[in-house]
Amino acid sequence: MLKLYVAESCCALIDALAEAVAPKARGLEGKNFIFTEEKTTLITERAILKRVGGTFNTRVFSMRRFLKSLYEPKDLLSKEGSVMLLRKIIGERAEELSCLKRARRKSLAPAVYECIAQLKSAKVGAEELRAAAARAEGLLKDKLSDIALLYEAYENAIDGRYKDQSNYLAALPALAERGVKGADVYVAAYSSFTRQEIEVVKSFMRCARSVTGYLVSGENEFAYTSEAAEAYRRAAREVGEELEIVSLGGEEGVQRTILQNIFNPSAFAAPPVETNQIFMYEAASAADEAEHIASIIKRDVIDGKMRYSDAEVALGGASPAALKKAFGEYGIPYFLDEKRSLSEHAAARFALDFFTAFRRGYALEDMLALVKNPLVFPMDFADGFENYLLRYGYSRSMFFRPFRYGRSEPDFGSYESARERVAALFAPLKRKMSAKGFTDALRGALEALSAADRGAELAAAYEREGYLQEAAFTAQGFDKLGALLDETDKLLGGHVLDIDEFRDILASGFAADEIAVLPQYADAVYVGAFRETRLVKAKTLFLEGLADGVPAVKNDVAMLTDADLEKLEDLKVFVEPKISAVNRRERENAALAAAAFSERLYLSCSAVGENGKPQLKSEMFDYFSAMFVSKGRPIAPMSAALVRSFYAAAGEEARRRLDAMLYLTPAQAKKAFARQINAFREGECDLTAASAYYRLTSGGDREIADAMLASANSEMTLRLKSNREVVLREGRLSASVLQAYYACPYRNFLVNGLGLKERKTGDVPTETGNFFHSVFEKFAPEAARFENEEEALAFAFSLAEETARDEVYARLEESSSGRDMLARMKSEAAHYCVRIYRQYKYSDFELLGQEVWFGKKSKRYKAIELSAGGRKYYIEGKVDRIDKKGDYIRIVDYKTGSFSKADKDLFVGKDIQIYLYMNAFAGLHKPAGVYYCNVSDDYIADKDKKEDFFGHTLEDKEIIFASDRNLSIEHPESEMTGIKIGVKKDGEITLRGGRMLTREEFDGYLKYALLIAEKGAERLSEGVIAASPYKGACDYCAFGGMCPFFADGAAEERDEDVVRSETIVAAAKNACREDGDGT
Repeated sequence: MLKLYVAESCCALIDALAEAVAPKARGLEGKNFIFTEEKTTLITERAILKRVGGTFNTRVFSMRRFLKSLYEPKDLLSKEGSVMLLRKIIGERAEELSCLKRARRKSLAPAVYECIAQLKSAKVGAEELRAAAARAEGLLKDKLSDIALLYEAYENAIDGRYKDQSNYLAALPALAERGVKGADVYVAAYSSFTRQEIEVVKSFMRCARSVTGYLVSGENEFAYTSEAAEAYRRAAREVGEELEIVSLGGEEGVQRTILQNIFNPSAFAAPPVETNQIFMYEAASAADEAEHIASIIKRDVIDGKMRYSDAEVALGGASPAALKKAFGEYGIPYFLDEKRSLSEHAAARFALDFFTAFRRGYALEDMLALVKNPLVFPMDFADGFENYLLRYGYSRSMFFRPFRYGRSEPDFGSYESARERVAALFAPLKRKMSAKGFTDALRGALEALSAADRGAELAAAYEREGYLQEAAFTAQGFDKLGALLDETDKLLGGHVLDIDEFRDILASGFAADEIAVLPQYADAVYVGAFRETRLVKAKTLFLEGLADGVPAVKNDVAMLTDADLEKLEDLKVFVEPKISAVNRRERENAALAAAAFSERLYLSCSAVGENGKPQLKSEMFDYFSAMFVSKGRPIAPMSAALVRSFYAAAGEEARRRLDAMLYLTPAQAKKAFARQINAFREGECDLTAASAYYRLTSGGDREIADAMLASANSEMTLRLKSNREVVLREGRLSASVLQAYYACPYRNFLVNGLGLKERKTGDVPTETGNFFHSVFEKFAPEAARFENEEEALAFAFSLAEETARDEVYARLEESSSGRDMLARMKSEAAHYCVRIYRQYKYSDFELLGQEVWFGKKSKRYKAIELSAGGRKYYIEGKVDRIDKKGDYIRIVDYKTGSFSKADKDLFVGKDIQIYLYMNAFAGLHKPAGVYYCNVSDDYIADKDKKEDFFGHTLEDKEIIFASDRNLSIEHPESEMTGIKIGVKKDGEITLRGGRMLTREEFDGYLKYALLIAEKGAERLSEGVIAASPYKGACDYCAFGGMCPFFADGAAEERDEDVVRSETIVAAAKNACREDGDGT
């Protein structure tokens, strides 16, 4: 007896199936076998058990699971085993390929496997494909020949030794005749059948006591494919049996409207239906969308309107990452129905990194990936170990000899032990070994690390934190890895392979192997794709991530494209499915999922995609707006901005209820509290809900809340009232802090307030400047005693060699790049010493001091006093070098990096140091010049390399000629200052160039430096930490990931046009005038 029940929805089919099976399932007689698709067995099983309660004679199978219950050969290859075998075959037969020779081998093996599986399911063999290739032309001929070659080699490799998944399934029709004899068989909720599957259905029809189909079919040709129902009818005809077709009652209400109209253009002309069950939301971001869904679910569960299991989320196209995060914060248990690749597991990552590190000669990035794997070292230790390796200039041989540097570090002993442990892992490896040798080496490494124990600890930690699915994935991964290594031994054990080839084969296996995690909660929100959520009605259904392109339209990128398959049909070779058919099925799944609810349906999307770019809404929004109205108005997506305006216009009681929704769990409450504090500062809300939360906090949570409240009454959004103590410690300040503040207040707060530091690396030592300073400090006092430049250079080189022997620099000898860098540093330091020699040899200035302090550390020079915000602040510091001639001094600051010569950087406060520092010495000396000296020629362009001193020189002929005695009619341009001289007809000497300042201008520059320093101190004392960078400040900033300026794509950096000296002098005069009259 053959029957076929058809319905517009899967929900109606599953209900009818459960009702039909229930009376039989409650008894003990007979056998009831329900067959459905692989991914829907669990949902179907739940629906039956919900109706029956428990059964001994009814089972739910996929066809593959049914075959496994009948017969499971010992020589069965897993999918990943087949992929690894194909990866080996591709390597061996690469030269024989033509079209596929240029494809990436790593991705080629899985693609070839899927193609062969598709051909086998269509019952197309290698010989048939080769015959078709002989009749084809052009690129298709080459492609078919290549596929046939690999197909045949694969079949030969497994013939008589193994069965793959496709060959295994091919045995089902014959076995099924025995397995279903006397049973009542139900074939339910298939969206389509492969040729292999339809052969199995026909065997059911021939041998079972009864076969009943429950399959979807509908009149809306724009939504339904009705493929499975049609294939079932055709199978009944082919076995010569009569088929009774029963049409089940259709859906009612809004669900019927959805199924009959969605994706149908006539929906826009049909009269809309009134409903209060459908809601649409356009979120500002994926996080906003996820929180919107989580807050609705949590609110309804708390109010007793539903259980968690009454809600389902159908994922449109976006990653579930934001949803998982939001559910975690709201304390919502969920089951995400997805299979994850074994390659994501820590053990698989370790395996690939282990072989990669060896084959690439222990490169830094490979070794760091290895040591940071959670199975190797705990995260905190791994971070410290990584910093140690980077700090002392990692080299490839570093792991294979005892560490020599940083012995004074507190964790040095632990780092050395870690080095020994990691180095020992690689001892068994060779470039070429048998596959068994490689798998044994990997097993040994995992055992040496006690990886299984570490994995168990990780799984337990995930479980304690409530991440049950992650815990299950972590626990299952080790068994999967072990099985894959065993299968590798079985397939390839005796084959000698290069490590590159073995690693790629293993990677193919990991990528193909999937881990399915069972539900970990009895009461949980179900999260799945349209294909899974279409089966059973949820009370509340969320269609999430409905951006443009949902329902998904897959690109035609299969190995055999639709165009290829159509040409094969002309050659009498029929292969299914085409990608166009797959896309039609996805539209059907989307339509069925959209109607799978009983009370409420929420559609949502994010205005911004995962890539940070704007995205359009799915066409589904347009169809729903056309199909339905609420209170006579078309249903339209509510935006995040509209929600905020609704909140603002709501009454006090409504606002309190909306606020309370934000405080449903402790983790979410902290975020909500912070947001409301910020909104309060902006005058957008009161603190009623926040105050209630505050009263309930204690301990660490209270401290966090107090820190947030410290700024609640401030008129600025980014302000820290306690910043005075954070940055302006004990009233002390430095020019570098002020310059950093003017470059970017936010970065200054992170670095000089919170003390965040960029990671030190050995690639370009941060001590480079210290190296130069050390050499110059030893050389300068001796500069005047040399007779010529050769003597000076020889002495300078000896000083550079001596300095380079310090541990800080000696570690650079570990690598060729480090040795090159150290040689360059020594050369640059020595050659610049020759310039220092000239600066004294050809001038009347003498060395007054080096590393000259002012402030607490000096008995002679006092700190610079600033008045800001009613308080006194003191700037202390030191200058690299001071030269003296009589009462006049010049300040010299050595620079090893880039620096600006533009006055506008002084004007905006970004470059005030040498002008500010001159104020500390101007009371006892007269300013002759303030200069930067560039040490490395590589940092400045050729046109800027003429003079030694970059800065300002006092416009005084005596000072100018004393600065460079070579300056004359014969040498009219100074190599020291860049000043040029000329002679008028009357013999008067003229001066130009070289950035000279008159005494009045020089005084104005120094006063301006004080003025802008005080302004900066005032702003710091107010606590302003806004992310408002000056132009160029973001170019090499390490804190972009935590910066609100980066988050605002429309924000622009501050900048100034060209600033002239008159502007700076005038600003200083105006400031003095204002101080004088008390304003």
